[in-house]
Amino acid sequence: MRRRMLIPLILIYLLIPMLIAASTATFVGEWTTYGNCVTYKKSLTGDANSELKTCSITPTTTTDATPTTVYTFAVPDESICAITVTTLARDVESGTSAERGMWVNYALVFREGAGNATLQGSVQQPAAIETTTSLDTTISVSSTNAIIQVTGHATLDLRWNGDVDLKCVTTSS
Repeated sequence: MRRRMLIPLILIYLLIPMLIAASTATFVGEWTTYGNCVTYKKSLTGDANSELKTCSITPTTTTDATPTTVYTFAVPDESICAITVTTLARDVESGTSAERGMWVNYALVFREGAGNATLQGSVQQPAAIETTTSLDTTISVSSTNAIIQVTGHATLDLRWNGDVDLKCVTTSS
């Protein structure tokens, strides 16, 4: 029994120094929280930086089918960002819960020079599990921002929640 426990420990003891030695990139990381976001920034040697950010969407209620902005992200200059959005909606009418859904959206957004944010290709929505197809979550760009919007039901109040994951690489100009 003791031999079974020792073998994994010995392997870990031997592999960790090799993994550290094999890494050629030096980085310094920093975790920060601000509002409803947790951010990890990593500076690589050279002129590239990466940022990972997870933000909770502030719970929102829609009362009609008007698109409602639930999150706005300022895309950094000279960067490319992968955006993953997961949203949930539920009818808030007492006891009926006739409408509900869950959506996952992916987008790749970039910004060059002092220009505007641009979608690379189209937004992908691999999951849309919903009771009514008029409900939706979208990712778009406007000026230097990426914008996440939800669209509710024309005659029902819906409660929305979810999160946004951002992964960005920024390079110096």
